[in-house]
Amino acid sequence: MLNKGAIFDMDGLMIDSEKIVLMGYEFAMNKFGYGKEILNLAKSCIGLTYDDTRRKFNEGMGKGFDYDSFKPNVSKFVHNYFRTNGVPVKKGLFELLEALKQEGYRLCVATSTRESTAKEELIDAGILPHFEDLVGGDNIKNGKPAPDIFLEAARRISVEPENCIVFEDSINGIKAAYNAGMKPIMVPDMVEPTEEILPMIYRRFKSLDEAIPLIKGELK
Repeated sequence: MLNKGAIFDMDGLMIDSEKIVLMGYEFAMNKFGYGKEILNLAKSCIGLTYDDTRRKFNEGMGKGFDYDSFKPNVSKFVHNYFRTNGVPVKKGLFELLEALKQEGYRLCVATSTRESTAKEELIDAGILPHFEDLVGGDNIKNGKPAPDIFLEAARRISVEPENCIVFEDSINGIKAAYNAGMKPIMVPDMVEPTEEILPMIYRRFKSLDEAIPLIKGELK
């Protein structure tokens, strides 16, 4: 049987975290007395690695802003939220993962979040055991929208890129999956698809479980 792969982003796709991260940015923004441009920058960085986000923030905020000093306040807010409330899982995730396994898909996580942080959150949410491997943003040279992270994920599960589907919520993630020669499936979270990426999207769903008929039908 032909090897098939399903690669998943994490934040905003499997974990309902993007809204909480933005709350963290707002907390840090108010703490240091910055304006709403912080939130606009944060939204534009969804799907980017830490290094790319740092570069974009330092350029956008100008001289005197130090992202490395600012970001720990965001991370602490998010960590405390998860510790108090648990890690929120997106609707339909476990049902979709089960359907994929029933159809013989090999599963991998490809997230711009650092590997250690991603593993901690996915373990707490009970998600990590469903996957064979995980590629973090600190495991690759070029972050999304470059294809590197998805190509590495495919390599780790021994599946050719053209035989992989990718579940993503971000514009940068869809571009990366498309650039990798894979089938991008978008489940939007904070950001709706732009006209630019619409031709790149293989399918679009409102929730993860809506993709199950596709897995058991057209992609069977």
